[in-house]
Amino acid sequence: FVLASFDGDLFQGLNLVVSLFDEESLHTMAAARSDNRLFFILYLLVVVCFYLFLFRRWVAAARLRASRGLEFANRVPLRALSALEVRALRVFMASSAVTDALPACRPMRSCRGNEKQADA
Repeated sequence: FVLASFDGDLFQGLNLVVSLFDEESLHTMAAARSDNRLFFILYLLVVVCFYLFLFRRWVAAARLRASRGLEFANRVPLRALSALEVRALRVFMASSAVTDALPACRPMRSCRGNEKQADA
C-alpha cells in the first residue's frame, strides 16, 4: 500500500522540476532577446550619429577645400601663363568631378581678357 501510494510522486516531482526549468529558460531567453534588441538599437543609433555628425562634417570640409582650390585656380594670373598652360589648367578643372558637385566660382576681371588668348 505505501509503495503504491507514492508511485506517482516521483513523476509529479520530476514534472514540476522540468516545468520550473522551462519557465526559467523561457524567462532567460526573453531577457536575452530584449538585451539583444537594445544593443542593436544602440548600434544603429551610433551608426546614424557617426554618419550625421562625423561623415557629413568631413565631406563638407573636403568640399570647402575643393572650392578653395577652385577659387585659387581662378585667381591665378593667367597672363603669366602661356596659352597652352591656360588651356591645360582649364581642361583639368573642367574634367574634375569636384566641379560638378560645387557651385561655379566667378572668374576675376583679370581672367576675362585671357579667355580670348586661351581660346586662340
